[in-house]
Amino acid sequence: MSSRICSTRTWANAAVGLRKDWPVITRTCGARAGDLTAQEAWRKLLAGFARGRAVAPGEQLANIERGWSNTMRVYWSGAAYWFESDLAMRAVGSSLDEVLQRYRRAGIALEQRVEPADFVAALDAIEPRGGLRRRYDQYLALSSFPPLLEARATLKLGAPELWPDEMPDHPWLKAIFTPQKEPAP
Repeated sequence: MSSRICSTRTWANAAVGLRKDWPVITRTCGARAGDLTAQEAWRKLLAGFARGRAVAPGEQLANIERGWSNTMRVYWSGAAYWFESDLAMRAVGSSLDEVLQRYRRAGIALEQRVEPADFVAALDAIEPRGGLRRRYDQYLALSSFPPLLEARATLKLGAPELWPDEMPDHPWLKAIFTPQKEPAP
């Protein structure tokens, strides 16, 4: 995978997660690097969401300790959070890409270790219309995989249990899942 495209300036690297140990969204990074087509990245993301949904409900995300027993739910809930957040920001004329660039220009390195709640609060202060903090609190309170209702409504998809195998023809999805040029430093 291209390390140039998957640098600290990309949407994928923003997904430091809702907890310190939540990983990046590699599907988006793969598509943006040109290693996956947008369609392949979409299908892999949906397959990951299905793995997250397959985990039985349990502890609230806020109470989950580091360990293997909740890996699929935690990993894919983080992916769902950032996916919904990017769509929500695009709905108000911004994007996660833009907010991260502004965060970086403010002199805060994305590699810097920061508490997840503080990271989300900083991004939310940059673009409060995206609802990052509100969504963060909602996700942390969940005891099962998020229903992705905001994403479904934004993309005008039907029944919650069904996601289309083919990526919907939506400009925001194209922006998220197509190769990107590296922004200027």
